[in-house]
Amino acid sequence: MRKIAILAAVSLLIVSCGASTPYDSFRKENKKDIAFSLSASNFLVKMFVDDEDFREINKVVSGIHKYRVLISEEESSQYLENEFDDFVQRKGYESLMYVNSDGSKVGLFYYQKRNKIKEVLLKVKDDEDFVVLSAEGNIKIKDLDRLVNNAVAEIK
Repeated sequence: MRKIAILAAVSLLIVSCGASTPYDSFRKENKKDIAFSLSASNFLVKMFVDDEDFREINKVVSGIHKYRVLISEEESSQYLENEFDDFVQRKGYESLMYVNSDGSKVGLFYYQKRNKIKEVLLKVKDDEDFVVLSAEGNIKIKDLDRLVNNAVAEIK
């Protein structure tokens, strides 16, 4: 009986580690239009980001365990933006904020699963570039509220 319980626990751990957000499917479906894509764990980010900056990031948003960056090919930026806009609607992402200023568009979206925020996406589009930043983890609503309030304060 103990062996079965241990096997079940290990299986559950393996399955939960392999769980992914819908963003993974967007990246895979559009890989030919992506110039650069990077995925980094919290541990890896901590190695390359100054300790003070890392503490500042964690002060604003805790619970993130994976960061991702996606940059489109220049000639595909408009196409990829259209695909992304369809994708966030189709997959149930909620829009938190949208800013259109001087030809640049910025959108902030979140993905919720079982009443927990699992991912936050930041979309940036200007004349030539299309960039998506992703933060994945167990993100608290109060942290997301703080992030939006900080962004709005910096815009003012």
